[in-house]
Amino acid sequence: MSIGQKKKGSYFRSVRAMPAHHLEVIMETGSIIRFDFRPKLNTARFGMLIDEALFQSVETDGDYLIFYKEGMMPVKITASEFMDLVLIDRSK
Repeated sequence: MSIGQKKKGSYFRSVRAMPAHHLEVIMETGSIIRFDFRPKLNTARFGMLIDEALFQSVETDGDYLIFYKEGMMPVKITASEFMDLVLIDRSK
């Protein structure tokens, strides 16, 4: 299954990169989450996303948020990992 094709039972309906490292994620339920990624850019896990072209490349296959740029390792985020980012502030 390629990016852009979704299977039944997926979590993400769509994703869009917005200015200043924000994401707009529409969940399969229709809920819209606008997420500020800036606090995560200084972590080992998400530091690569400081690259604007990589961040802007975000797509979903329904199960993952996928950031991909030629010559760079893709960053894939599962639905459960994304919800953990949204709900829990681990910087404290």
